[in-house]
Amino acid sequence: MLEALFDSSPFHVLRCDIKSFFENVDANTILSEILDSTKTHTHIKTVLRELEASGLLGGTLSGVPHGLGLSSTFAESSYSLRAPYRVLPEVSKDEMKKLGKVKKLDLAHVAPEDGRLEINFAPSFFSVRKHNLLDKFYSSNELLRLESKFLLLRKIDVTKCFFNIYTHSLTWAVKDKAYSKAQANKYTFEGRFDTLMQRSNYNETNGIVVGPEISRVFAEVIFQKIDRNIIGRMDSNLREGRDYTFRRYVDDFFLFARNEAVLDELTQAVETCLEEYKLFPNEGKRQNLKRPFVTNITQAKQGIGNIANKLGLVEIQDSHLV
Repeated sequence: MLEALFDSSPFHVLRCDIKSFFENVDANTILSEILDSTKTHTHIKTVLRELEASGLLGGTLSGVPHGLGLSSTFAESSYSLRAPYRVLPEVSKDEMKKLGKVKKLDLAHVAPEDGRLEINFAPSFFSVRKHNLLDKFYSSNELLRLESKFLLLRKIDVTKCFFNIYTHSLTWAVKDKAYSKAQANKYTFEGRFDTLMQRSNYNETNGIVVGPEISRVFAEVIFQKIDRNIIGRMDSNLREGRDYTFRRYVDDFFLFARNEAVLDELTQAVETCLEEYKLFPNEGKRQNLKRPFVTNITQAKQGIGNIANKLGLVEIQDSHLV
């Protein structure tokens, strides 16, 4: 295609599209092909069979889901500290036995930057980018770099986040509210995901189940859209990374700014973008910090954690260090 565009000879480009392709594909045939294929990952087959058993795939429904690529969606916000990265490789029981004693912590594995992952136990379907525990952010070089650039830090927590998430808002995050309402009856992945979360919570659209990793995956799609909206609401004269920035761990926001005025504007942007998705900050948990952001208690816990690791003990798991 590129060669043709750069060729100096005359040409005509014709773009052809198949009308309603996704809506008219035989979903049952495609599903059977995927489940029967030896190339399909075991985890993928398990998820598809669960969706098929719940009635969200196959049956009398025509067409296949379209409109959402999870991998690309989770890569849209660089401000998230815990975003699903990629499907973990499977580990058989025989392989587990060969490894001998392993730590079986119910924590998602963190994927390295180059995408390769060596694990001996897979507690979740996805590995995650950056941090699987909040205290790892507190002890990271990333926080030290932010501390050196910004004078102020404000911590904001969303009030009863999972209890207040409106399941239909997933479609607002993937497309937009007007489009989603107009296409409400279309068969899309986000629509099926919405239905799945409702059925797992007594068909409620208000709130999602607390606990399962899939709930965090669902929430992450919404919050990544909120992340992007926050930047879009800031004054164009302010530069992200120079005058302000923020980080988010699930529903915990960490706002960094050079001065109070910019910090207040960033806070207002966060609150406005949350409200668009019927979410609100918990005023009682708001914290304002000045450099240094890392407290003496944090440093003490980090020191104990380093000693525990050297002794081969399980590392301390405390998500409220600062």
